[in-house]
Amino acid sequence: MNRFQKLSTAALVAASFTSTALATNDKLTIGIVTFSTSDVDTNQMVDTMSQEAKSKGWSVETLNANGDPSQAITSIKQLATKKVDAIIVTVFDSTGLAAGLQAAADAKIPVLSAGGGMADGIALSA
Repeated sequence: MNRFQKLSTAALVAASFTSTALATNDKLTIGIVTFSTSDVDTNQMVDTMSQEAKSKGWSVETLNANGDPSQAITSIKQLATKKVDAIIVTVFDSTGLAAGLQAAADAKIPVLSAGGGMADGIALSA
């Protein structure tokens, strides 16, 4: 299993936190905050995670933070407002996303960090 497949599996685990809580909802929406759409490795990771989620019949909404932590926070808040079922944040250092992570926590939305490490508000880090 390559690195991207492992991250996809981790993303599905994060989404399962939500699916357990919402046992009646088979159609989940996963929000992905990507570091930058100009980064080839990040794009491959996001594409792999998106394909895996879509293979389960889930919707995926991807927001590009353009490498800016403040835009990542805004994106997390937008996804929390939309009440997605789980959020995946790629590459950003999780400790710098506190305001966004708090918004997700307040909305009871699990957040997975793909490459940013653990911090308060991160349910799973891969």
